[in-house]
Amino acid sequence: MRSAIERSPTIAGAAAAAAAATGVAALATGAWIAAGFSAATVALLAAFAVPSRRPRATTTDGAYSALVRKMAEQAEAGRKLVIYERQTGLYAYWYLSLRCEEECDRSARYERTLTLLTIEPSAGSNAQAVQGQIGEWLRTRLRPVDLAAYAGNARYIALLPETGAQGADVVTGRLRRDVADIDVGVAVFPQDGVTFEKLYGGACARLAAPAQEAA
Repeated sequence: MRSAIERSPTIAGAAAAAAAATGVAALATGAWIAAGFSAATVALLAAFAVPSRRPRATTTDGAYSALVRKMAEQAEAGRKLVIYERQTGLYAYWYLSLRCEEECDRSARYERTLTLLTIEPSAGSNAQAVQGQIGEWLRTRLRPVDLAAYAGNARYIALLPETGAQGADVVTGRLRRDVADIDVGVAVFPQDGVTFEKLYGGACARLAAPAQEAA
């Protein structure tokens, strides 16, 4: 069955304007489907996503603007559903991995530093309580340029651009002071790897190392 967008030229025109305003061509199809659009509607939006092709509206300008605004809000809601992990409010693992690859490229180009942390509750701790504390800390205590994600299985990731080993020690020290019973693994670009896969693997391999060295 065709969606309302596909059945109405007026709504299709509004959808096109919303798509141009929100950059539908740059959004993953899953974001629109998550926002409640059918696959056919997504294809229609993408086809019309050209700012210069705004169709003539047959409704009043106020109604047209309201429809465009609603479409933009739905697109933003869909985008958030895709890139955020619902349980924790942090970024999804796949999204942070893509952003990490971008940061690795930027760090290589400009010869800058980059650190990736993995954090999880220590063995024998109250994992559920500690997880809540880790998530809260990552949401409220990192810098605006930092990124944090939930990788699943009680493991969290923090990506710290423009941060080397010394800066990572400061961050992990603050984290350990505020949240007890955690293991933290640290991997620094480029010494420990130049891709997300290498940095994440290195940090995971060292999850228990900081605690053992401090013991």
